[in-house]
Amino acid sequence: MRLVEGMTGPQIARATGLTHGSVRVNLHRGMILLRARLEGAIDRHERE
Repeated sequence: MRLVEGMTGPQIARATGLTHGSVRVNLHRGMILLRARLEGAIDRHERE
């Protein structure tokens, strides 16, 4: 919702019924996972 739709944390919280704090934690964890997967994909691509 943040990256695709450009929603803010409070907007996501209202849309999902989660607290703003939960949204912040989920966004942070999601970005960590996304970075790790992208780095892994780049590493695999460079080895090919």
